[in-house]
Amino acid sequence: MTGMQSMEERILADAENEAGRILKEAEDQADVRLRQAHQDAGRVLARSEEEAASQGEAVLRQARSQAELILRDARLRRRRQWIDNILNLTMTRLRELPDREYIGLLATLLEKNARPGEGVLRLNARDLAREGVQTLEGRLGEDRRIVLSQCPAELDGGFLLQYGEIQMNCGFSAMLEEKREELEDLINRILFA
Repeated sequence: MTGMQSMEERILADAENEAGRILKEAEDQADVRLRQAHQDAGRVLARSEEEAASQGEAVLRQARSQAELILRDARLRRRRQWIDNILNLTMTRLRELPDREYIGLLATLLEKNARPGEGVLRLNARDLAREGVQTLEGRLGEDRRIVLSQCPAELDGGFLLQYGEIQMNCGFSAMLEEKREELEDLINRILFA
């Protein structure tokens, strides 16, 4: 089992625990609303047999509809919260990788994103202090060269890569936002299929 698989299993386990808690809260809230709707219907029935029958049915239909809506909305919020939690946990785990793994990840991203010419690599202050960060500087083939800037960038992880006036944001948050829809689809398939 690789470190990434282990990380994925921990993320899924955390998400499943959180999901159970959120679903229980949503079901409890729906039960309270449903009980309240039944009480409302009972008071209407007491006023008049004929009027109560039609109003009671309407109230019950409305209560059921509201309860179903509340439950559906709670489930959607729960899914969104799970996805947000998984993505936040992923960001945290990326930032907390040991120096060697983290620098290796940045090197892979740099190889994929470097363009011909000389690029200036900007990291945040924490990453500039990591052991081995100097290995990111140098040539990437014949036509690509990377210079490591000592001026810290304002980002939470990843890097900025600048070629003259053109700046490429390869920060983790920017890449996550760019791929968010794809990641949400993947997480939905894994958790809710």
